[in-house]
Amino acid sequence: MKKLFIDTNIIFDLIADRKPFLKYAIKIFKNAEENKTQIFTFSHSIAITHYLLKKYFDKKTLLNILLNLLDYLAVLSVNTNVLKKALKSNHKDF
Repeated sequence: MKKLFIDTNIIFDLIADRKPFLKYAIKIFKNAEENKTQIFTFSHSIAITHYLLKKYFDKKTLLNILLNLLDYLAVLSVNTNVLKKALKSNHKDF
């Protein structure tokens, strides 16, 4: 099974129906649903998504969306070691 890390933007694209990126987010989560991919994200991505979208969804709806999303995500915590690795990595996107 492939492992994939996604950031806040992918989660936001999916929930906010943001085009043209929505089709890619759907594909990522469809692959997770079919057990082709395991998706990882950081805990703060869920918090940021909630913060950004709470203006557009009522509280109950948004919480249900995020709770359902967590069925497909493995949530990672961020600590000093993780941040140091990210800062020292060769990835273009921090």
